[in-house]
Amino acid sequence: MQRGSEIITAALADGQHLTRTDLFMILEANGISTAGQRGFYLLQRAGLERRVFQGAMRGSVTTFMALPPGSTLSKEDVLAELARRYFTSRGPATLADFIHWSGLLTSEARAGLESVKAALIEEKIDGQSYWCAPETPPPPPRSLYLLPGFDEYYLGYKDRSAVLDMRFANAICPGGNGVFAPTTVSGGQIIGTWKRIVKKKAVEMTFAPFRPLRPDEIPALSAAAQRFGAFLGLEARVKSATD
Repeated sequence: MQRGSEIITAALADGQHLTRTDLFMILEANGISTAGQRGFYLLQRAGLERRVFQGAMRGSVTTFMALPPGSTLSKEDVLAELARRYFTSRGPATLADFIHWSGLLTSEARAGLESVKAALIEEKIDGQSYWCAPETPPPPPRSLYLLPGFDEYYLGYKDRSAVLDMRFANAICPGGNGVFAPTTVSGGQIIGTWKRIVKKKAVEMTFAPFRPLRPDEIPALSAAAQRFGAFLGLEARVKSATD
């Protein structure tokens, strides 16, 4: 197992992106069998040893890369840096949000926040402290967005009531099954879900709004769908879930 990890790491040196098949061929060429599930376990071990991680896609196939050398930061510095990145990228957010997002112990998350408080702005809303970057972000170029499933706009917080009427939470994650649907966001609020079916010449997009769309949202939604279609290089065909 150790030799397999070393061979995989060496194959990925100098920024190489290789597929699972590529790596299995290299292992075989070095006398290590990948038959059955052996190759998968060898690759998994290299990942658990923090030697490799998933890299860019090659078409529809995942590639792997070597993990850069580890950081020499202390635990305290790591907690501070993680807190800084979270609150400056996702703020305004609470300590509870940071704990939920990071999976840190409460004591660790609090220590990280304490270390960077001086560089953040605190806002109190209903007695709750929210922290964010001091810089004012530029206004968004559009007011309506189509977000993918599992997007940080929703998952990045413990309390999501600022962006969603929580009566519709089950529509995003039915039955709390852990699978989060793509969402439609207008004016900062999640106003519905959407899904797509990619066909040979077109992408069919079905929208399920939580409320009737305002007159200005209808063309904005159509424009967002067309941008998505253009990204895929396909015609975008839009319909409502009630059609």
